Amino acid sequence: MDEDIELLKDLVSTPSVTGNTKEAAQLIKSWCISHGMDAEVTDGAVTVNPCGEELLLLGHFDTVPGGIPLRIENGELWGRGSVDAKGPLCAALNALKGLPELRDRVSLVGVPDEEGSSETAYRLRRTMKERPCIILEPSGWDGITISYNGRLLVEIEVTTPPSHSGHDIPFSTEVALDILDRIRITSKARLLEVHGDITRTRLKLDIRYPPDERPVLPQGTETVSIRTLEDVKPYRSDKFSWLVRSFVKAIRASGGDPVFKRKTGTADMNVLGEVWSTPIIAFGPGNGGLDHTDEERISLDEYRKGIEVLRTAIRDILS
Repeated sequence: MDEDIELLKDLVSTPSVTGNTKEAAQLIKSWCISHGMDAEVTDGAVTVNPCGEELLLLGHFDTVPGGIPLRIENGELWGRGSVDAKGPLCAALNALKGLPELRDRVSLVGVPDEEGSSETAYRLRRTMKERPCIILEPSGWDGITISYNGRLLVEIEVTTPPSHSGHDIPFSTEVALDILDRIRITSKARLLEVHGDITRTRLKLDIRYPPDERPVLPQGTETVSIRTLEDVKPYRSDKFSWLVRSFVKAIRASGGDPVFKRKTGTADMNVLGEVWSTPIIAFGPGNGGLDHTDEERISLDEYRKGIEVLRTAIRDILS
């Protein structure tokens, strides 16, 4: 097995659910040092070539729960994190390995909490000097992600007076579900939790919304309270930026036809893009439709293509 695949295999086989990522961080650090790159672990995050200030590669190695036995069959590597997002991260590390004359100008950060609070990304946007950024998330080797939806996490609590089921006074459960239906008219809202009874019901909603839109929520009243738990703004990159052009050229040089992707989820691209004014795109091998599923796997041919595209694009960006 070639060395590019060996790193992917080793990292995917190392469990790293958010909150339990120390072993994976040390593995990445040791691999980088053995290949001549500076690497350090701070607050759980791995920073490679910390002095590189011309370009940032930002990925994550934490995963959602759920074990998938590591195996390679029919040219695909199965395992939790193979797509989201150890595959893109390993592709970037191998791309840098093949650019010894340029990699000191590039910093790569692997974060341990993207699937959780994104605390590392929020810290980076406060403390790191702005620079062009490639978010290492699955787009397909011939895809360029230029936007992510926003996320509004809200808790809605409804209280109603006691009532007999034979009366017409609505129960709190009915009022709460009516509110959910009204929100869904204009926004994609997923019901994460529901608790309660006929007098008090609490809903926890995950609402995703595209750039230039904002979910319409009901007004709070004496009987309806609304609390925002998280508010991640959507982000749209400039489709015609020089950073996008570098990836268009790199994909074409590898025999692909570039496809622009607009993701319905969120990523650390949202976090940096809210504050930074430099160009940001997301790129990485893998089928994002397999994120968080029990079918998570990555094509090894696509993984190799991703390394090739990243290497070519980084050369062009730094030229």
